Amino acid sequence: MIEEEKAKVQEERDNILRYQAEQQQRQEQMGQIHSHLRNQYQASDEEIAQFVEIMDKPESVTLDNLFKLYRLQSGNQTAPQQAPLTETAPNESFDQMKRAQQVPSSMGVVPSQGNTQGNSEDAMMDSMIDSYNKQNPWGS
Repeated sequence: MIEEEKAKVQEERDNILRYQAEQQQRQEQMGQIHSHLRNQYQASDEEIAQFVEIMDKPESVTLDNLFKLYRLQSGNQTAPQQAPLTETAPNESFDQMKRAQQVPSSMGVVPSQGNTQGNSEDAMMDSMIDSYNKQNPWGS
């Protein structure tokens, strides 16, 4: 039972370390994206934040938006009915960020089996006392 408890604690510790590593990787990727957009497009922090917020959503990568991007890049752009959401296609780093965000969060603190055993011992003791009281001719 102690070995099981140690294994659970180790597994939880591993999950926390994995989650922290993934968060650190995500922060590094976001830093790279910010740096690229700032240097390549002279984008402001607010513009970058809006771009990431919009392009991080799966519904932002639609067939319509991709075709508008194609026309924009190929120079065959006709007057669009609405402006495209982006001027660049999402790249690998966005896919990596999406995967990092889909990592299940830590399970938190899991009660030990000792507590459940204590509850079952209490229930067994209560059952024994009730049984004794029913059979006890001098009891209440």
